[in-house]
Amino acid sequence: MASTVLPLDIIDAIIGELHDDVPALRACSTVSYSFLAPSRRRLFSAVALADRSGCERLFSILSRNRCIIPYIRKLVIHGAMWTARTKSFAPLLQLLADAATALKEVELSVHLEKYIYWADVPLNRARAFVNVLRSPSVESISLFGAFVSSFPVQIFSVSSGLKHITFFGGGPAFPDELERADKLFEPKPCFEPRELESLMIGGAHARRLVAFVTAPHSQVRVTHLHDLSIYDPEHKCIDAVWDVMYASRDALSSVVFDHRHDLQNAEYGPIDLHTLSHLQSLTFKLPFLTVAAGSQLDWLANSGLPPSLETLGINIEHDFFRLFDKGPNSREFSGVANMDERLASIVSDKHAHVKCVDIEFRLWVSYRRYGLDDDGEAQIGNVGERIKELLPRLGATGKLALKTTVLR
Repeated sequence: MASTVLPLDIIDAIIGELHDDVPALRACSTVSYSFLAPSRRRLFSAVALADRSGCERLFSILSRNRCIIPYIRKLVIHGAMWTARTKSFAPLLQLLADAATALKEVELSVHLEKYIYWADVPLNRARAFVNVLRSPSVESISLFGAFVSSFPVQIFSVSSGLKHITFFGGGPAFPDELERADKLFEPKPCFEPRELESLMIGGAHARRLVAFVTAPHSQVRVTHLHDLSIYDPEHKCIDAVWDVMYASRDALSSVVFDHRHDLQNAEYGPIDLHTLSHLQSLTFKLPFLTVAAGSQLDWLANSGLPPSLETLGINIEHDFFRLFDKGPNSREFSGVANMDERLASIVSDKHAHVKCVDIEFRLWVSYRRYGLDDDGEAQIGNVGERIKELLPRLGATGKLALKTTVLR
């Protein structure tokens, strides 16, 4: 190994350019001793536990080089680790809990063919994981997969520095399993309640988390929430969204509705955006546009936007290949023709206070599959041209992206 000494600013610049290029970082550490520490920091800034061999190898490295552990900022645990036959998993988690002083993000992603319950996880592994979350430096916790359905939401109360929660999960959950998991987990909060800054929720079991964070005496609260994102393609938690929005109405500045939300059919009635007095950014993502999604745009145009709103984002994606099986004479196809009128009504004069409107319109068409004739092709082309004409109405700060993909 060479012993060339290079200026620190040059080293930092090179490491910054390489970012997550692991082979290049390793090569740098063999060129000069000066690269060794920066490369080590970058290589171990994020660690992922995906299988038995990787877990055991990482545990061996960190046990012999404890000086690396303070550089770890993100921990990702994949589903196979909870059922893997290894003795290193729990000790590794405990090692991180004791020494990972810079750990900011913890992500748990569980997608298994065989469903498991939190109550079935070996006790030493569950306790070690909770100890990781107790680290004062942890600010973000993300949970994905069916495993989430049996996950005790009270576990979020152990993180004293918690600011961000991502909670996406489906799958079956039975009351007796949840009760069994809650009995195994007994939180011992010893700090003041935390106020979340951002929350991303979705799936059938998101309402459990909503009930937890909106409870009067919860250790995790949303009264000062700034960013809210909802992903609910199957309408499993939309009825609970209003509870979060109402609880954070005086602080919420950004809301993203991702996928097919029928806001007018929420359990508590239409969501009144005017109650969100500090809302600055609102985004609707509507892939696979159907009649229901079109009616949502009509609702948005007619309901009016809060005076505080500065940025409105609308992402629309027409996918004829997957949804419009009835062809050009279907109701869905005819709905494309007046899409420009719907968008124009949203950016009308009554919404002049909105400083920036971001519209992204994507069109996927398979003429061969649906046998569209020249008139059908011309109709779709005219829609694109009319949508382009909206651009002057968006103002100097407006943006419009029209992307058309034709599959023949």
